[in-house]
Amino acid sequence: MSLADVRTSRSLIFSVVLGLLSGGVLAHTRVTTGPGWDRFLLTAYAVVVLGPAIYVRWKRVPSFAARFLCTLIAFMTMTVILHITLLVADPNAGSITVFGHIWRMGMMLAIGSVLSGAVAQLTGTRAVASHP
Repeated sequence: MSLADVRTSRSLIFSVVLGLLSGGVLAHTRVTTGPGWDRFLLTAYAVVVLGPAIYVRWKRVPSFAARFLCTLIAFMTMTVILHITLLVADPNAGSITVFGHIWRMGMMLAIGSVLSGAVAQLTGTRAVASHP
């Protein structure tokens, strides 16, 4: 196992944990508060996008794919947890068809992919050429 593999696996574990924690916080906020809980959504999504960006830059994760997946996994983990919470906690969620749920998850995957691509591009490290 190379050093790059260790950095990549740690960044993916970080992403899953960050997604679980952020999703858990949003789920708890949704269940324990009344109207107005959605004001925390943008803050949580900002944390889920900026957290992996800072982490992969700090750890110098080498490949674009690993940086992309790090952000996307955190984003989608939180999104799935939030979606499941809304299905359970919202009495009107039963009126949404299966296609409606698939469409929503697909849209969030598309948004997450665009954001993850931007993060992966912006957090890349340049190789430093040595001068003789």
